[in-house]
Amino acid sequence: ILYALEVSLAWAKRHGQATAAEIHIWHEENIFWVSIDDNGLARPEGKDRTGAGSDDLDFKLMRVKVERVGGQLEIQTRPGRGVTTL
Repeated sequence: ILYALEVSLAWAKRHGQATAAEIHIWHEENIFWVSIDDNGLARPEGKDRTGAGSDDLDFKLMRVKVERVGGQLEIQTRPGRGVTTL
């Protein structure tokens, strides 16, 4: 989980030129949730950094590490309004 936070925040700053990010962590029943929202430049639709079919090694590795502990990774881009990683 910490790796996913680190990669998401690094990409938001370095590539998305984000100036702010919000991290939300909560627990519902047997599910631990982490959401990261940034205000950076998102990639256009269809070019998400999902690690699925992407050449981006950081996001592929992030997906593998999250799935290894039984988690799921979802990345939602909002062109011109940032990225949400859940």
